[in-house]
Amino acid sequence: TTFPLVSFAWRASDPDGDNNLRNIEISLNDSLNFVPLPADVEFITLRATDFGRSATGATVDADVFLGRGYVPSDIDVPGMRLDDTNTFYVRSIDATDTTSVVERFEWFVKGSKGRILFVNDFRKPTNERVSAYHQDLLASYLPAGVEFDVWQISDPFVTGNTGNAPRSDALPPNTIPTLQRFLSEYDYMYWLSSASTNSISGNNLPLAASVQDDFFGNGG
Repeated sequence: TTFPLVSFAWRASDPDGDNNLRNIEISLNDSLNFVPLPADVEFITLRATDFGRSATGATVDADVFLGRGYVPSDIDVPGMRLDDTNTFYVRSIDATDTTSVVERFEWFVKGSKGRILFVNDFRKPTNERVSAYHQDLLASYLPAGVEFDVWQISDPFVTGNTGNAPRSDALPPNTIPTLQRFLSEYDYMYWLSSASTNSISGNNLPLAASVQDDFFGNGG
C-alpha cells in the first residue's frame, strides 16, 4: 500500500545489444495501451495529479518523474485508481518492433485527504489504543471538515522494554527520491513513536529525518 506517489525500477536488455532497444513502455491498469519512455530509463516515480487530493476515490493521471534525481518530464500515464488496487505494467520494445514479456506489479493506492500527515510509528502491542488517542487529540485542534492522512509504519512491533525491531516494510528501501518527495507533499506532520533514538539502524524516524530537508524547506 502506498499513497499516490510510488517509484518503480527495472533492468532491460537485448540479446542483439542494448543499443537495439527502442523504448520502455509502461501502463497503469491497461495491458493493451502503453506509454513510451526513453530506452535508457530504469527508474521512475509516478505522482498522481495534485497528489490525488481533489479526486479521492477517482481515477486520475499520474505524472512521470525520471531517475533517482526526480527529473520532471512531459509524460503522464492515465488510469491511477485512488483507494483501489492498481496494476503497473512494463515491457521493452526493440528497433524491429518486437516486444518483451510484460511484467506486472499489483499494489493498493491510498488516496490523500489533505496536507496533514499523522504517522503511526508506535511499535508496541498497545498501538491501536495509543494511536486512536493521539488521532483524536490531533483532530480536536483542527477546524471542522479538515482531515488528515494516516500512515501506518508500526509493524513489526518492538519486543520488551528495550528490544529492537527492523524498520517497517512500509518504508521504501531507498529514501531518495520516494520518501523524500512523499514527506514534502505535506505542510504538517504529527509523528507518534514508541522509540526514536535508541536504535539508528532499526527505528523508522532516523531514516525519515535524514530526508526531511524538502519538507522543512517548504515551510513544513
